[in-house]
Amino acid sequence: MNDPMTITEAITVLQRTLEEIDAPEARFDPETPLACLGGITLILALTDRYGPEWFTEEEIEFIQRTDVVLADTIKEFIPR
Repeated sequence: MNDPMTITEAITVLQRTLEEIDAPEARFDPETPLACLGGITLILALTDRYGPEWFTEEEIEFIQRTDVVLADTIKEFIPR
């Protein structure tokens, strides 16, 4: 059986996701919203599995900022 992802591994995945959606070409990539949804899903799974006592203050701040960035990026793709 596979071990569940650790907090450190999840943070690393979220950092990579932010790097990818921050690239200039990401603004035109139709897969960018999917990457954002994946990141948000990871945040939800991580915070559902672990309470705040499992995270450092820096990790909590990072997760909160990341959630906002991912949600805002998805909104950019919604037609007006």
